[in-house]
This record gives sequence, structure tokens and C-alpha cells, in this order.
Amino acid sequence: MKEYGSVIEYENMKKEIFARGPIACTIDATEKLENWFGWDIFSEFTLFPMPNHILSVVGWGKDP
Repeated sequence: MKEYGSVIEYENMKKEIFARGPIACTIDATEKLENWFGWDIFSEFTLFPMPNHILSVVGWGKDP
């Protein structure tokens, strides 16, 4: 059985991953993101985002 839909907000994403496994997300990979070489959380506000990449989210948190 195939299931799909939209999930919004961090806590709902966690619930979906826990219940059914990895989820696919779209992101707007801006030039600033493409040139970023950090290990911290990247954050950038875009007034009109244009999703151009898909990624899989398989979990959350940080391993020691």
C-alpha cells in the first residue's frame, strides 16, 4: 500500500518517521546554501522559496 501526503512542523515530521520510516522533503538549495561549508544548522529566510532539491529524512537528533 502506498501512502503519501504533506507533513508540516518538526514534531509531525518526527511522528511520521517513527510511524512509517523515512520521509522525503523538498528544499530550496540557494546559492548561499550551496557555498556553505559548516557543520552547524544552516538557516536562511527566503520570501518566495523555490524547491529545487529532494532529500530523505531518516531520523533526528545527534549521535555522540
